Amino acid sequence: MAYTKIFPQSMSELCPIKDKTKQNMPNYPATALLSNLHQVVENALQTIIAEWQNLPEAVLAQAPGPKSWSAAQCLDHLNRYYRYYVPAFAQSIAKAEQMGQPPATEFHSTWLGNLSVKAMLTNEKGHALNKMQAMKDYRPSLDLDVRAIVAEFIDHQEQLLQLLERAMKVDLNRAKVSISIAQFLKLRLGDALMFVVSHQCRHLLQAQRAARAAGGPAITFPRFDLAQIGQPATQPKFIAAT
Repeated sequence: MAYTKIFPQSMSELCPIKDKTKQNMPNYPATALLSNLHQVVENALQTIIAEWQNLPEAVLAQAPGPKSWSAAQCLDHLNRYYRYYVPAFAQSIAKAEQMGQPPATEFHSTWLGNLSVKAMLTNEKGHALNKMQAMKDYRPSLDLDVRAIVAEFIDHQEQLLQLLERAMKVDLNRAKVSISIAQFLKLRLGDALMFVVSHQCRHLLQAQRAARAAGGPAITFPRFDLAQIGQPATQPKFIAAT
């Protein structure tokens, strides 16, 4: 995804928006936010294990068109991000644990964090609202080991679930994570977690369509919905496979 149109390219570009970071930014109950993110990831993990782990490789490897990604390519793209973010989350959380920061009751999103999450959102049918081209290092390979890709994705999901549980005990506002493609920029841990999960939802919906077009099962992945994420006593919003 071409974040060059979303993220500032230097610290100087942040100056005009500096005063916006605390204006009208969303707040989320921290425990409810993490619980909802955990539910979304858990659903994805269980669906992949139950429905895709033993599918014929050809179903996951077949792209619906010459300019479209196969389901396996979508997972490979996500894996490339997780190779950076899983260790980055672990490092951020470990540092917060060592500092003994108590968890905050509320998480306050920043301007940059809110922008990055909104850039990943999909419409009611699960199609991306903002279409972007993936950056070179994050583009999936054409020749993939499908089984290895699925296994790696499952491993990342299991690690992410553990990290979300550990994040319950730290301050999502004070812990920071550098952005993978612009490491001079940092997001609050809460924003970074929302970004990664919303990015995952976007591409799992894409993968779902590709696999279905190749003859795969009609499964349902969750759509990331900011209206419900972080709301207590609600479930993440799901949409039917198309």
